Amino acid sequence: METGNRQRLHHWDFSRALYLVLGIPFHAAVIYSLSHEWSVASPEKSQLLTWLADFLHSFRMPGFFLLVGLFSMMLLDRQGAWPWLKSRADAARPAAFVRNVADRAVPDQRPAGGTCHQGHGAEPPICPA
Repeated sequence: METGNRQRLHHWDFSRALYLVLGIPFHAAVIYSLSHEWSVASPEKSQLLTWLADFLHSFRMPGFFLLVGLFSMMLLDRQGAWPWLKSRADAARPAAFVRNVADRAVPDQRPAGGTCHQGHGAEPPICPA
């Protein structure tokens, strides 16, 4: 794309939206997958949905990250480094704020430097001493 040409490239927008929408069937398939460990899982497993999740996982996020890199390079070319960096910081600030508030609102149950394993049913978490 030429520097002076500010025409929108709609096919790239469509590609980015398609990669994002493919996340819905991917995450739904992971719930029933035999090979993916996830916090939301069903006791009923499906080989077909495992294959679907593996297939979507093989290209969806790498393709999305390539497109995000393309869009970032286009913005860097148009705006320069400092305005681009400022816009990225402005975009990340609300998420960082929410994460900070959530971290302070919910105390961490893990010991320093260790991890807890979830107990079964009403059992408390099992934490290494």
